[in-house]
Amino acid sequence: MVGGLDPSASARRPSGVAIIELERRKLARVEICYDDNDIVNAMSAVEALAIDSPLSMPENGAFRKIDSEMIRRGFHLLPPSWRGMSMLVERSVRLLQLIGVPAFETHPRSALDASGCRGVEELLDATGISYDELPNSRDALDAVIAAVVALNVVEDSAVEVKASDGSIYLIPGMCRSRDRASLRPSRTASLRSGRQVTRDPSPRP
Repeated sequence: MVGGLDPSASARRPSGVAIIELERRKLARVEICYDDNDIVNAMSAVEALAIDSPLSMPENGAFRKIDSEMIRRGFHLLPPSWRGMSMLVERSVRLLQLIGVPAFETHPRSALDASGCRGVEELLDATGISYDELPNSRDALDAVIAAVVALNVVEDSAVEVKASDGSIYLIPGMCRSRDRASLRPSRTASLRSGRQVTRDPSPRP
């Protein structure tokens, strides 16, 4: 199984969790969690996950180099240096350390845009993922998109946007032709590499 996580900066706000069962290619779980323990328990059975959060802080300025690269390609991201975002980075890194599986940074809105799909239902259909019902929650739906990113990582078809200070993983175009910044699938993000993202969230002087 692979997971998608759309965490909030605080346990007082909802976090989206989604799990895809690889063998049956089925969205096995999608829900909202609040406490760290609930999120960790929900992710306990996955072998990899994609997370909708920056996993490091900029060395200088408002944006990391990877954020600037995404913006250069036409995607829209918030600065990790904003107070609310820095709290999100801190919580996300802590959660990944507790979950303890290979984790990959993504940005669901950008991933959906890169896929060319018009919504989560079309994305799941194009990916061949069955599902019973989708919730009416943006946090949960963003977690579903993140789970599809994790699936692409495991299947060596994820698109990696890379800079010297990190990578963000997206979904290859599958719904309609979309030449967004010449995105191509990356073979460097395979689960077999054992790569795990747990960067230090603390700002550097």
